[in-house]
Amino acid sequence: MPAKALLRPAQALAEARRVPRAAQAVTGELDVAAILARRDEIISDLDDSGQLSWLHSRGVTLIRGHGRLDGERRVRVGDDVLQARRAVVVATGSVAAIPPVPGLAALAPWTNRQITTAALVPDRLIVLGGEVVGVEMADAFTSFGAHVMLVEPAVPSQRAGRPGSSSARATPRCTSVRSRTTSARPSTRSPTS
Repeated sequence: MPAKALLRPAQALAEARRVPRAAQAVTGELDVAAILARRDEIISDLDDSGQLSWLHSRGVTLIRGHGRLDGERRVRVGDDVLQARRAVVVATGSVAAIPPVPGLAALAPWTNRQITTAALVPDRLIVLGGEVVGVEMADAFTSFGAHVMLVEPAVPSQRAGRPGSSSARATPRCTSVRSRTTSARPSTRSPTS
Protein backbone atom coordinates (compact mmCIF):
# COMPACT_ATOMS: atom_id res chain seq x y z
CA MET A 1 0.00 0.00 0.00
CA PRO A 2 2.69 2.61 0.78
CA ALA A 3 4.44 1.91 -2.53
CA LYS A 4 1.28 2.61 -4.52
CA ALA A 5 0.70 5.83 -2.55
CA LEU A 6 4.18 6.96 -3.60
CA LEU A 7 3.77 5.96 -7.26
CA ARG A 8 0.27 7.21 -8.03
CA PRO A 9 0.82 11.01 -7.89
CA ALA A 10 3.52 10.99 -10.60
CA GLN A 11 1.43 8.61 -12.71
CA ALA A 12 -1.63 10.86 -12.40
CA LEU A 13 0.41 13.97 -13.27
CA ALA A 14 1.97 12.27 -16.31
CA GLU A 15 -1.43 11.05 -17.48
CA ALA A 16 -2.97 14.53 -17.14
CA ARG A 17 -0.09 15.98 -19.16
CA ARG A 18 -0.82 13.50 -21.98
CA VAL A 19 -4.49 14.48 -22.32
CA PRO A 20 -5.16 17.29 -24.82
CA ARG A 21 -6.71 20.36 -23.18
CA ALA A 22 -6.05 18.90 -19.71
CA ALA A 23 -2.30 19.27 -20.13
CA GLN A 24 -2.62 23.06 -20.23
CA ALA A 25 -4.30 23.02 -16.81
CA VAL A 26 -1.36 21.20 -15.24
CA THR A 27 0.99 23.97 -14.19
CA GLY A 28 2.74 22.74 -11.06
CA GLU A 29 5.11 20.03 -9.99
CA LEU A 30 4.66 17.30 -7.42
CA ASP A 31 4.42 18.41 -3.78
CA VAL A 32 6.63 15.75 -2.20
CA ALA A 33 5.79 16.72 1.39
CA ALA A 34 2.07 16.39 0.60
CA ILE A 35 2.65 13.01 -1.08
CA LEU A 36 4.55 11.70 1.95
CA ALA A 37 1.83 13.02 4.29
CA ARG A 38 -0.88 11.34 2.19
CA ARG A 39 1.10 8.08 2.25
CA ASP A 40 1.26 8.30 6.07
CA GLU A 41 -2.50 8.89 6.18
CA ILE A 42 -3.17 5.88 3.94
CA ILE A 43 -0.99 3.53 5.99
CA SER A 44 -2.00 5.04 9.36
CA ASP A 45 1.69 5.42 10.22
CA LEU A 46 1.92 1.59 10.09
CA ASP A 47 -0.67 1.22 12.86
CA ASP A 48 -3.19 -1.39 11.76
CA SER A 49 -5.40 -1.14 14.87
CA GLY A 50 -7.99 0.78 12.83
CA GLN A 51 -8.57 -2.37 10.77
CA LEU A 52 -9.49 -4.56 13.75
CA SER A 53 -13.19 -3.59 13.74
CA TRP A 54 -13.32 -4.26 9.99
CA LEU A 55 -11.87 -7.75 10.53
CA HIS A 56 -14.26 -8.42 13.40
CA SER A 57 -17.27 -7.33 11.31
CA ARG A 58 -16.34 -10.03 8.80
CA GLY A 59 -15.92 -12.77 11.36
CA VAL A 60 -12.11 -12.77 11.23
CA THR A 61 -10.14 -13.37 14.41
CA LEU A 62 -6.68 -11.82 14.41
CA ILE A 63 -4.00 -13.61 16.39
CA ARG A 64 -0.60 -11.93 16.61
CA GLY A 65 2.55 -13.89 17.24
CA HIS A 66 5.06 -16.19 15.64
CA GLY A 67 3.28 -19.16 14.14
CA ARG A 68 4.53 -22.51 12.95
CA LEU A 69 2.87 -25.48 11.35
CA ASP A 70 2.08 -28.12 13.98
CA GLY A 71 0.54 -30.94 11.97
CA GLU A 72 -2.11 -31.28 9.31
CA ARG A 73 -4.28 -28.10 9.27
CA ARG A 74 -2.77 -27.00 12.61
CA VAL A 75 -0.80 -23.89 13.50
CA ARG A 76 0.87 -23.22 16.85
CA VAL A 77 1.13 -19.60 17.98
CA GLY A 78 2.90 -19.48 21.32
CA ASP A 79 1.06 -21.96 23.57
CA ASP A 80 -2.11 -21.89 21.44
CA VAL A 81 -2.83 -24.53 18.80
CA LEU A 82 -5.28 -23.50 16.09
CA GLN A 83 -7.10 -26.08 13.98
CA ALA A 84 -8.30 -25.22 10.46
CA ARG A 85 -11.38 -26.93 9.03
CA ARG A 86 -10.13 -27.09 5.46
CA ALA A 87 -6.64 -25.69 5.00
CA VAL A 88 -3.92 -23.43 6.33
CA VAL A 89 -2.88 -20.61 4.01
CA VAL A 90 0.68 -19.45 4.56
CA ALA A 91 0.76 -15.76 3.61
CA THR A 92 3.46 -14.28 5.79
CA GLY A 93 4.56 -11.43 3.56
CA SER A 94 8.21 -11.04 2.85
CA VAL A 95 11.39 -9.77 4.38
CA ALA A 96 13.96 -8.03 2.23
CA ALA A 97 17.10 -9.98 1.44
CA ILE A 98 20.26 -7.95 1.96
CA PRO A 99 22.70 -8.96 -0.80
CA PRO A 100 25.93 -10.59 0.44
CA VAL A 101 28.04 -7.53 -0.42
CA PRO A 102 30.94 -7.16 2.05
CA GLY A 103 30.22 -4.32 4.50
CA LEU A 104 26.70 -3.59 3.21
CA ALA A 105 24.80 -4.87 6.26
CA ALA A 106 26.96 -2.73 8.57
CA LEU A 107 25.77 0.39 6.71
CA ALA A 108 22.15 -0.37 7.69
CA PRO A 109 20.74 -0.01 4.16
CA TRP A 110 17.07 0.76 3.63
CA THR A 111 14.86 -2.21 2.88
CA ASN A 112 11.42 -2.13 1.29
CA ARG A 113 10.02 -1.09 4.70
CA GLN A 114 12.34 1.89 5.17
CA ILE A 115 12.12 3.20 1.62
CA THR A 116 8.32 3.06 1.48
CA THR A 117 8.05 4.89 4.82
CA ALA A 118 10.93 7.37 4.37
CA ALA A 119 10.29 10.84 5.81
CA LEU A 120 12.75 12.56 3.48
CA VAL A 121 13.90 12.15 -0.10
CA PRO A 122 17.68 11.77 -0.44
CA ASP A 123 19.50 13.67 -3.19
CA ARG A 124 21.03 10.41 -4.45
CA LEU A 125 19.83 6.85 -4.12
CA ILE A 126 21.22 3.50 -5.25
CA VAL A 127 18.64 0.73 -5.48
CA LEU A 128 20.10 -2.79 -5.46
CA GLY A 129 17.75 -5.15 -7.25
CA GLY A 130 15.56 -4.69 -10.29
CA GLU A 131 12.54 -6.67 -9.14
CA VAL A 132 9.13 -5.09 -8.56
CA VAL A 133 9.81 -3.09 -5.37
CA GLY A 134 13.22 -1.91 -6.60
CA VAL A 135 11.84 -0.65 -9.91
CA GLU A 136 8.80 0.95 -8.30
CA MET A 137 10.86 2.79 -5.69
CA ALA A 138 13.42 3.90 -8.29
CA ASP A 139 10.49 5.30 -10.29
CA ALA A 140 8.85 7.01 -7.29
CA PHE A 141 12.01 8.58 -5.90
CA THR A 142 13.05 9.80 -9.35
CA SER A 143 9.69 11.54 -9.62
CA PHE A 144 10.45 13.22 -6.27
CA GLY A 145 13.71 14.65 -7.64
CA ALA A 146 16.28 12.14 -6.39
CA HIS A 147 19.08 11.00 -8.69
CA VAL A 148 18.54 7.23 -8.73
CA MET A 149 20.78 4.44 -9.95
CA LEU A 150 19.19 0.99 -10.21
CA VAL A 151 21.66 -1.90 -10.05
CA GLU A 152 20.58 -5.40 -10.96
CA PRO A 153 22.53 -8.63 -11.54
CA ALA A 154 23.31 -9.70 -15.08
CA VAL A 155 22.25 -13.23 -14.16
CA PRO A 156 18.47 -13.30 -14.42
CA SER A 157 16.60 -13.78 -11.17
CA GLN A 158 15.35 -17.25 -10.40
CA ARG A 159 11.91 -15.64 -10.50
CA ALA A 160 12.35 -14.16 -13.97
CA GLY A 161 9.37 -14.95 -16.14
CA ARG A 162 7.12 -15.67 -13.17
CA PRO A 163 4.11 -13.46 -12.52
CA GLY A 164 5.16 -10.41 -10.52
CA SER A 165 8.76 -10.39 -11.69
CA SER A 166 10.00 -7.28 -13.42
CA SER A 167 13.08 -5.48 -14.60
CA ALA A 168 13.95 -1.87 -15.31
CA ARG A 169 14.22 -2.62 -19.03
CA ALA A 170 10.57 -3.65 -19.04
CA THR A 171 9.36 -0.57 -17.18
CA PRO A 172 9.10 2.42 -19.54
CA ARG A 173 8.11 4.87 -16.77
CA CYS A 174 11.68 4.77 -15.41
CA THR A 175 12.93 7.18 -18.07
CA SER A 176 15.23 9.13 -15.76
CA VAL A 177 16.55 6.20 -13.74
CA ARG A 178 20.09 5.15 -14.61
CA SER A 179 20.27 1.38 -14.75
CA ARG A 180 23.41 -0.69 -14.35
CA THR A 181 23.82 -4.41 -14.72
CA THR A 182 26.50 -6.13 -12.70
CA SER A 183 28.65 -8.69 -14.49
CA ALA A 184 28.52 -11.32 -11.76
CA ARG A 185 26.58 -12.27 -8.70
CA PRO A 186 28.22 -11.56 -5.34
CA SER A 187 29.88 -14.64 -3.90
CA THR A 188 27.95 -16.41 -1.16
CA ARG A 189 30.93 -18.58 -0.24
CA SER A 190 32.62 -17.97 3.07
CA PRO A 191 36.26 -16.82 2.95
CA THR A 192 37.37 -20.20 4.31
CA SER A 193 35.68 -22.33 1.64
